[in-house]
Amino acid sequence: MTKWGSGNVAFIMADGYDLMGVSTELNVEKKATVEDITPFGTSFRNKMSANLMDATITQNGWYDDATGSMNEALVSTVGSSRVFAFGLEGNTAGKNCTCFQGAVQTDYQRLAAVGSIHKANCTYELNGQVDECKIVASHTSRSTAGNTDTDDVLVGSVASTVGAIHYIECSQLTLGGYTNLIIHVHHSSDAITYVDLTGVTWTLTTAPYANRIATAVNPTNKYQSIAWTWTGGGSGMSFTAMVACRLL
Repeated sequence: MTKWGSGNVAFIMADGYDLMGVSTELNVEKKATVEDITPFGTSFRNKMSANLMDATITQNGWYDDATGSMNEALVSTVGSSRVFAFGLEGNTAGKNCTCFQGAVQTDYQRLAAVGSIHKANCTYELNGQVDECKIVASHTSRSTAGNTDTDDVLVGSVASTVGAIHYIECSQLTLGGYTNLIIHVHHSSDAITYVDLTGVTWTLTTAPYANRIATAVNPTNKYQSIAWTWTGGGSGMSFTAMVACRLL
């Protein structure tokens, strides 16, 4: 069994905003809706799951007014549903991460006190699916067209016959004159020959950006990677993004 600590946090992202560098605490609570079904004549209570899951995220950190940082990410999005993702086991392809299809930001708290650096906290409530995923591509800066096919990322023990869920969180994009960035997910049955996974493609023109795609490709193979190309011409292009997958 491996134990993990604060130095292993891979990313904390909301709609593509990279908030890890200004966050100090993340509390994620998943819970089941349970009903008391205790009848008369029973000495101990009986409970039954209503087959309904809920989740709450509390995120605490520093107030930072830099472009793309805490205040910009949270100040105008109270009441909005965000694509949220975090990883606790290191920023490495193949590690576990958790992704939220929708997390409604219910508040934004700015705290100031004498002798203290300003704080910024917020809370999210579940709005849709929570997916326990594998990191297909780490949250890393990349530039010229390429792929991660040689990483041999295993996202499941066997291929899926019903498809998969994929997430992208892109925190930085510099087009450098190019028209857009196109990111594909590749998959393979043998970690040797990779092809595009039908339906899992993102075309980006700006960042921060986040998105979730559900597909029903049969088979969706257990080895996955990403490939990226730039449309048009330019120079100095780069992007920083992570991609994650849950096989269905």
